Amino acid sequence: MARAEAWVAVAGADAPPHVVARVSEVLRALPDADQPVADALLDAAAHLLDEVLAERARGSAREVALDLLAADACVTWAFEAEPTAVGARAEAAMARLAAIRN
Repeated sequence: MARAEAWVAVAGADAPPHVVARVSEVLRALPDADQPVADALLDAAAHLLDEVLAERARGSAREVALDLLAADACVTWAFEAEPTAVGARAEAAMARLAAIRN
């Protein structure tokens, strides 16, 4: 199990199981399983938001609710994973997520 997925299993113990399962699914699909937890979670959030935008473009907004919740959880957990680097992490997260285009 990759570090980020193991971290989510613990941090997400009180989160809705469907959200944790979706985040874990996306984390397993990432190419770099050994990157820092916060980076993996931000990569997962970017992937999920990219999926949401693709689905929304096809007109299926209702079907993207789980991915939106999972992306939100990923960003939240990324900050929790590295609480001492919040300022730098916030700037990197904003830049990464702002780069997502529909």
